Amino acid sequence: MMRPITFLIPALLLTSACTDKDAESDESSGTTTVPGEGEGEGEGEGEGEGEGEGEGEGEGEGEGEGEGEGEVPAAASDASAWAISDSEAELSWTDNADSESGFRIERSPAGADTFAEVGSADADSTSYTDAAAPGGSVDYRVVAFNDTGDADPSNTAMVNLPVPAQMATLEINMSSGNYEVTINSQPDHLTLSGTASWAGAGNPVLLELEATNDFNRLLFNLKGVVTAVGDGTVTGDGTFAGSPYVYFGAEGMDVGEARSVTIEIDDATGATDPLTVDLSFANHPMLLATTDYYGGDLSLYDAGGTGEVATIDIDQFTYGGGSSAPMIGAVSADARMIWYGLRNQPAVLALDTTTLTPVISGDLSSGTGLAYDYSGSVGLVRAVTLSPDGDALYAALTEGAHNYTCSYDWNETAISLSIVRLDPTTMAEVSRIDLVSDLSEAQLGEVSLSADGTIGAAPVRVYNSDYGEPVEETHGKLYVFDTTSMTLVDGDPAAGDANDPFDVLSAGVRIDKVAVSPDGATVWFTSRSTETSEIFWLTIADGSIGSVTPPNAEDGDTTYLAFGPDGRLYLSRDTLVIYDPASGAWVDEGLEIRSVLHTDVGNSYYITDYDEDAARWRDRATDAVLANPSDGGEPIEMSSSEGHADLVTPF
Repeated sequence: MMRPITFLIPALLLTSACTDKDAESDESSGTTTVPGEGEGEGEGEGEGEGEGEGEGEGEGEGEGEGEGEGEVPAAASDASAWAISDSEAELSWTDNADSESGFRIERSPAGADTFAEVGSADADSTSYTDAAAPGGSVDYRVVAFNDTGDADPSNTAMVNLPVPAQMATLEINMSSGNYEVTINSQPDHLTLSGTASWAGAGNPVLLELEATNDFNRLLFNLKGVVTAVGDGTVTGDGTFAGSPYVYFGAEGMDVGEARSVTIEIDDATGATDPLTVDLSFANHPMLLATTDYYGGDLSLYDAGGTGEVATIDIDQFTYGGGSSAPMIGAVSADARMIWYGLRNQPAVLALDTTTLTPVISGDLSSGTGLAYDYSGSVGLVRAVTLSPDGDALYAALTEGAHNYTCSYDWNETAISLSIVRLDPTTMAEVSRIDLVSDLSEAQLGEVSLSADGTIGAAPVRVYNSDYGEPVEETHGKLYVFDTTSMTLVDGDPAAGDANDPFDVLSAGVRIDKVAVSPDGATVWFTSRSTETSEIFWLTIADGSIGSVTPPNAEDGDTTYLAFGPDGRLYLSRDTLVIYDPASGAWVDEGLEIRSVLHTDVGNSYYITDYDEDAARWRDRATDAVLANPSDGGEPIEMSSSEGHADLVTPF
């Protein structure tokens, strides 16, 4: 969830439509004139515009808004939650009540709807820290209360926390001849069972171990780490934290799913009976990347740093004389689905993480159909963006050109740009905004969304001053839209055309990336120019442009620009720059990276480092480098080359 951020932007005055509830109460208190059959006055009780009864020759009632005496408080709203450590969650909400005595904080395993109180907050509070949050996916809600009763609960806010290492002990009966396996201590979120066999001295003891996921979410990169064995030695698939481990596979392990691995215990003598085995179970997010800018495989890496990697063939979807390499993608909140744009297809690549089987879905070919030769529609989807509530995918569609030239020259089809809304469940088109057509050279850049998903923005991308035709419709153009109505915000009201983009940069300058601020008031963007290193922002309400310059300014391509869950702006122009618009503080370490990958685990993020073909794990609160969980070192293997497909699962 996005953390609410107040932006203090230099040289801008942002007005708010919010009303001060205390001022509202002051204005409504006092004597209320009550219409009736005669004349009379009465006192309004409670905060807000309460009811008053008239006394005098007539009778009457006063009507008003607010909470009267004896009423339950108004419900809290806009609840959000995010991890601030491995075992702490921060909550925030909007206080809509005037008469609450306090707020009750309730927690449930995600999706279980078994809420129980875990704490409380005083009246007028808008935040709470759960200092003993359990591992896993957790739902929170906030309930305002007073002496009269409880308000309706707020919306539910989910947060993902790391699953701590889970310990288990088992023993193998070596004297019975049947080698029965007894689980003496089960892990917290797994159910273990097993069988064993042994052909005698000189042969390994074969332990077939089955683990069932009893957790309330998928598990990725599950490893059974053998921390001790009563007789013999274990080699396993590698070492994790100095001990051998067995790997349960790259596919996401579904809730209730059982998987088996074989642990070979070498050099057992049979003299130790029973033979004991101690295990620790660890899981880590999945890192994804392509090894080739123009296609090849999609690679999946264990963020635990073991070096485990799986590959998925994407070249099977080759079309138009080149590879349909995955472009910028998105991951569902439950990590079950991953979607990518495609370089040479007007479609979306969908990947179920529990099967790792890629399929082409979201056909955006306008009815001409998809094909793996020149017979189908020509186009590309540079990026897909998932709404914060997970109900919509926004595809940045370019029709009439593929990504090698973004030009109509090779097929003489005019280029058109559209933002297409898809249903993530069915991948059916819900609606679209046709932005501009009859272009010769251009493509539509990635859609960025506000924290609540109501405001979106996307740039028209051109490569340099010699590229983009016609210039007046492609250079420096940025589209802003309302996602609820799927209508454009008029960027040039004076022109009289409601579909005009915002003209934010001069001709000859390309917009590289855009990022909508969490509050939806501004759109931040960068340019591809050797003459400027500024980060710009557009104020949507009045169309004004502002800018800031990083302390160690660099120009050139922007490979990443987005607001993180902490409200800071993360930027890569080959090196990492982080900017906090609220405080004006910068983090600029000169680290050469391509992208930033945010995860819910431990309030952290990953940066991809091309120099070392690796990812580095960092603490979001301090930006300090975190140790590779596998060996305590720094980098995590991830050969991401120059692709656009860098992603990480949320847990």
